[in-house]
Amino acid sequence: MRHRYRLALIVLTSVVGPGCGDDSADPVGPTILEPRAQPYVADVPVPADFTLDSEKSTHLYKEGRRQVTHFYMGREKPLAVKDFYRHVMPGTGWRLVDEKLANNIYSLTYKKDEERCDVRVDTVPAGWFKPGTRVQVIVRTPSLEPMP
Repeated sequence: MRHRYRLALIVLTSVVGPGCGDDSADPVGPTILEPRAQPYVADVPVPADFTLDSEKSTHLYKEGRRQVTHFYMGREKPLAVKDFYRHVMPGTGWRLVDEKLANNIYSLTYKKDEERCDVRVDTVPAGWFKPGTRVQVIVRTPSLEPMP
């Protein structure tokens, strides 16, 4: 009888046990945010739920040169957004050359060929809503002649 009791207890704990405990522990680690299916700039990914602030953003393409200053707004935490850029930018040819954190603002600098891309991630108040996360992306192609 004791043998059956022990066997039943082992079976019960093996079935019920794995579902119990602290769900906050993630054995896999942090999840990288998914990119938008259609980025606003072909080689600069944007987290999926972020949108372009077209009132503040500018871009100019001219004969193989470009000047892009885009602002994206979303709800993900700044650290997750910074991790997104660290993870996905190399896949589009960008090489990280500098990273800083100062006053809760993440700054990442990338280079590709002759171009430079600066990514700045910070938190901004969103009026009546919860604070949001803002991403500023600046892409510049150096040139002997300034672009108009």
